[in-house]
Amino acid sequence: MDVALTVDPDVRDLAVGVVIVSGACIAPSNAELRAHCDEAARRAAAEGADGGDSRRAAVRQLLRHGGFKPAGRGKPAQEYLLRVATEQGELPSINNVVDVINSVSLSSGLPISLLSLDRVGSRILVRYGKPEEQYVFNSSGQTLDVRGLLCLCARDGASSQPVGSPVKDSMAGKVEAADRNLLACLYAPHGEVSIDQLRDYGRQLSNGFSQWCGAERCELRVLSPDANKSTTR
Repeated sequence: MDVALTVDPDVRDLAVGVVIVSGACIAPSNAELRAHCDEAARRAAAEGADGGDSRRAAVRQLLRHGGFKPAGRGKPAQEYLLRVATEQGELPSINNVVDVINSVSLSSGLPISLLSLDRVGSRILVRYGKPEEQYVFNSSGQTLDVRGLLCLCARDGASSQPVGSPVKDSMAGKVEAADRNLLACLYAPHGEVSIDQLRDYGRQLSNGFSQWCGAERCELRVLSPDANKSTTR
């Protein structure tokens, strides 16, 4: 799938690892994937995520650059995953694609968005949320105020609509059983996470989507303030 992803020039200190997935099959996780996730949870509970407290603080600072406050319900998603792993010793299983990103997010210490390209389209802009912008993030209709928050936005002509973020993704972009084309986005603080590290996490996602989700093709792109590189798997 031909995807155009750009980062707004106003966005600061962000390196992005993007995996574009074609031909995935959304299904319950098999025993092998569940064992992989359980091992990731046990390791994180015992040893913490990669980068430890330094990376956790750097991710929070990354989210502050646009004026967002990453606290309370606005904490970055990987902190929630680590808390669940520490308290429960495992990660709840959602489906194969979500379990893949959760295992990598937990071990890397980085938030990851997962969106359906079949529903949000192939033109994506990363920018800060604008005043009054929000989106519904769960089936109960709860909303997330994304003012100042890094957002993945679906572009339509000159306008763009937030559909995902390092905190929670929107219901509008949520992956469903019929979807085949997906986008996973790793948000990393530039300087805290090297390009090589970010590429490695992207490969872990690609390998997981291929092994456990039947993906026909995964394309990995890595973008940062001083590097614009793309590799295809």
